[in-house]
Amino acid sequence: MSRNTTFFGQPIFSQLINLIPKEKVESQSETHKSGRYCKRFSTFQHLITLLYGVTSGCTYMRELCSRIVRYGDKISHCKFDYTPNKSTLSDANKRRDYKVFEDIYYDLVGIYYPDLSDSHQQLVIDKKVHSIDSTTISLFQPIFKCVGRNPSNGKRKGGIKSYQKLDMQAGIAVKAYHSDAKEHDSLFI
Repeated sequence: MSRNTTFFGQPIFSQLINLIPKEKVESQSETHKSGRYCKRFSTFQHLITLLYGVTSGCTYMRELCSRIVRYGDKISHCKFDYTPNKSTLSDANKRRDYKVFEDIYYDLVGIYYPDLSDSHQQLVIDKKVHSIDSTTISLFQPIFKCVGRNPSNGKRKGGIKSYQKLDMQAGIAVKAYHSDAKEHDSLFI
């Protein structure tokens, strides 16, 4: 019995990608000149590859690339032109500046801000209210500076601290910043 390749409907990931206007991504790519070293792997392809990695819970590039391969014939539904190799994805991560993706995010927030969910309790005040959230992520010592005292086993872990400034009216992050874990929260505030 042959395998059925008929595909009914669109996957949720494809519906998510359809919300991203390709023209906005291409205009930001031109502004930041993020496609000058990449012949085939465009900024849009890079963006949807990274989004797929985040939504599917991939933790490393080998897993990400193998999951995209598993899509098989359905890959065209998700706007992938081709399956990127690990080396292609690694080179793109190294060469493309993160600011192009930051500006794409801000463009999308500008487009979809009026349509964001209003089911949460709205704050009844006249001023904008922002909140700050910080999370410490433990990493190994040689890259990021350590925080705290030496533990009894003598192994110190470094860390990175991720800060987000949240817009309480919309319920979304408007700024993100990363630093050594030893840095105090008041420096970001």
